[in-house]
Amino acid sequence: MNGTFVAGKRKALIELLQKFAESLVNYFPDVSEKVSLLSQKVSNEQFNLVVLGQFKRGKSTLINALVGDNILPTAVVPLTSVITILKGSSVEKITVYFAHGGWSEISRDELPEFVTERLNPNNVKQVERVEIELPANFLKNGIHLIDTPGVGSIYSHNTDVSYHFLPNSDASIFLLTADQPLSIAEVEFLRSVRAYVDKIFFVLNKIDMLSETEQNDAVVFIVDSLAKELYADTALEMRSRIRLFPISARAGLNAKLSRDEMAYKRSGVADLEIALLDFLADEKGELILQNASKRARQLASELTLLIELQRKSYKEPLERLQKKIEKFRAFAKEVHQQEEEILDLLSAAQRKIIKMLDDDMSDFETASQPKVLALLDAVAVQSKSFKPSDFAAELNKAIVDIVTSTVEKWRLDEETKIKNIFNSQALELLKRMSALVDDIYQTSADLFEVNFKRMERGEIFSDETQFYYMILQDIKPSLEEVTEAIVKKLPKRIAQGLIYRKAKETLTIELDRQCGRIRYDFVQRLDKSVLHLRQLLSESVATHLAKIETIISEALVLREKSSAEVQDKIKDLEILLSTIEGFDKRLAQFFP
Repeated sequence: MNGTFVAGKRKALIELLQKFAESLVNYFPDVSEKVSLLSQKVSNEQFNLVVLGQFKRGKSTLINALVGDNILPTAVVPLTSVITILKGSSVEKITVYFAHGGWSEISRDELPEFVTERLNPNNVKQVERVEIELPANFLKNGIHLIDTPGVGSIYSHNTDVSYHFLPNSDASIFLLTADQPLSIAEVEFLRSVRAYVDKIFFVLNKIDMLSETEQNDAVVFIVDSLAKELYADTALEMRSRIRLFPISARAGLNAKLSRDEMAYKRSGVADLEIALLDFLADEKGELILQNASKRARQLASELTLLIELQRKSYKEPLERLQKKIEKFRAFAKEVHQQEEEILDLLSAAQRKIIKMLDDDMSDFETASQPKVLALLDAVAVQSKSFKPSDFAAELNKAIVDIVTSTVEKWRLDEETKIKNIFNSQALELLKRMSALVDDIYQTSADLFEVNFKRMERGEIFSDETQFYYMILQDIKPSLEEVTEAIVKKLPKRIAQGLIYRKAKETLTIELDRQCGRIRYDFVQRLDKSVLHLRQLLSESVATHLAKIETIISEALVLREKSSAEVQDKIKDLEILLSTIEGFDKRLAQFFP
């Protein structure tokens, strides 16, 4: 699109948003502030390119590759717990912004203390966001590259953060991985993303795990699935519109850091970067205007509903208004009953998961006992020529290795199992609660004879239930104590026999101890996630009921005063409604 034309539209939209914000400041100051922020975003040509996906998909690694700097913490474990915004600058600067309003400038080495789940569990440090300024070519011209907490983990607060950031997205990179091509949870999350983001770059990471044939099969499967699940179409034309970038983010990062252009090309990240930069150069300005206009119209629509309801309450004959208020409050009680039913289902799901965990753990320990003892026996046989102190040291090391490898494999499998079950249960409950919130508005609109346009809700909290990686507690067998007591008194063969018996006992104890610690960790994090989800569900219902209750209660109080005051209030609301409708029509002219 012609640059001069876009610049003219940008100036006109800024002026319109500023006037819209000014018109609301005395009536809806919170909404006025949101519109002002939209105006500032358009003015600054800020473009939010948000990297999304489930946990452990390689989002932070990909961002590091794009900016050519190993700035974000990465590992084989899920890390990111808060929104992290990278933007261009001539010098490096990292600032942590806290929920209470304060901020602190930190060093690169301190970054993991604020953005990782391990060092900032459940965001106990109350970090709102972290902003990283870097002299990176990719971040020029107002581009903000944004790392989000992964969805699909037992930390529902992480999912909540990711979902609530969606309205701030201009375009997104959505990461999938070759080891888990496309899950139901990812499809559901993508549907929420599409409610706010028109442009999505689909990326298949970790392709180095697959052969070339397997890569091709995975790409075809994912593209077909996306066309079917997101667009309800498997036609060739629709599939051709979905471009999937197969990459290895890790290989791309290593190539970028070593300045190996050929390796960077082979990683697939180079093609993705070119596509992103071409898109940003051609469409960024237009998309910023489109998204700002769309978001402003969403706010206008929400205000129109509330004002119409308030105006209707003032016009309603007093006796009819009182009856309708009684009906609404009776309905509110029914809503709370349905809310309790949903919360009871959440508690039942939690109990079921814990029972499954206990059963699985018992089965695992029973099945593992002979296997781990056989592994220890093999080490003992190989070490029988050692003197008792070295024999004990070798068995000590074997106990640590055997317990770590055996328990860790089971932990990862159980983590995936619990995550998927919790995801499925939580998503169903969230859908029911979202439908209940819609019912609150629909019933209120029907009761007061107000038009209600059902809208897709961005605040559906998520299917995310992330179990973060648990580092096994230190395993410290005490065979040295046995050795000290017997090595000087007994023949080597007898001493080794005693040490081996002690080692078998220690191995059994350590296996049970580590399983117990993992169980405790899982249950604690499940408790926290369920509690957070319960609070979100309850607050959602309470907030929306309170909005309606406030409007009708204020109307009832005012109706008991003079009719002149009521008429003045109605006129004010009609003027405000007309103003909002006027702004909405003008906003629609930008992008009908």
